[in-house]
Amino acid sequence: MLQAGSPALAAEPLELPEGEAWTHPHSGITVPFELGGYERSGGHAYASDFLDVGMAFDRPSRGEMVSVYIYRITNGGVPVWFAQSRGAIEGRDIYNRLELANGPVAFAPPGYAERSGLMAVWAGDNGSITSTGLALFAAGDWYVKIRVSSSRRSAASTAIWMAEVAKSLVIPEALRSGAQAAPVTDCELPLAFTGTSRDVPHDNARNAMIGMLLSAMGDAQPSQPATPVRWCREEQIAPMQVIYRPVGTDDRYLLALGDNGRAVWVGQLPAVKDLMGSLAPAGEALPYDVIYHQADKSTAFRPQDRMPTPERLVGVVDRGTPVAEVATWGDERHVKVFTTGED
Repeated sequence: MLQAGSPALAAEPLELPEGEAWTHPHSGITVPFELGGYERSGGHAYASDFLDVGMAFDRPSRGEMVSVYIYRITNGGVPVWFAQSRGAIEGRDIYNRLELANGPVAFAPPGYAERSGLMAVWAGDNGSITSTGLALFAAGDWYVKIRVSSSRRSAASTAIWMAEVAKSLVIPEALRSGAQAAPVTDCELPLAFTGTSRDVPHDNARNAMIGMLLSAMGDAQPSQPATPVRWCREEQIAPMQVIYRPVGTDDRYLLALGDNGRAVWVGQLPAVKDLMGSLAPAGEALPYDVIYHQADKSTAFRPQDRMPTPERLVGVVDRGTPVAEVATWGDERHVKVFTTGED
């Protein structure tokens, strides 16, 4: 299940109007037919119902390409998914002779008051590419990612080119807000784990509570925190599988998978923690929840009796024993609770 490079849905061609701009049906973001000086050459959907789409603009004879992606926010934040996208660039052989020339640095997307986006540019000469750039920001409950690559531009020219691409996107005014962004830093101290976690006994009432809570979280409108969340990078456990956590915390973490928004969250859901804590005997440790977030659903796996190590987490999810599954998108928001009378 935790295949870093595997999207929830194999890429399928995106139906686009010939010679016309395309508007994302859920966000209202409009992507012009011509972007960065090039006409649109195609597009793909990586999840159902336009929850993760990408479009390319290029002319092979010019040795340049522009790509724009729009995908649903279900976890993490701009710093996390910028870092994952950066990892996707730096992990590809085609970019292995390019070096970071500018950034990562926060920027204000066109029409935004806050520097809520992150961008970076790499430059060098590997025989086919002289520069490439990345920018990512949030628009309402959607991430917008821009990628540009050139076989002839300098780093400075590419930064200007990428800014022009961002300016050409039509973002609805109601979506132009976001918390101040800051690049991910390495965590100062590693997470401490106390032994190997184990599955807690099945608790049908608790499983139902988790399902209902995840459903409510899926219905809620994203809001900007009073204090922007800063993220740190814990460790990479496999290519494009990286552990992040909010700075200053040591009781939760997020395992990001690939660069399109899929992740597994480990921690104690506050509402469940508050209620179960009031019912649990004094001194009894509360379980840790394991939630796998995808574009259209969230799946809760067997809770653990302590915070699981990343290696243990992979086993918990890959074993595939969910306790609840919640559709977080669409008109039918089903909540499926896997009940059992046996452990």
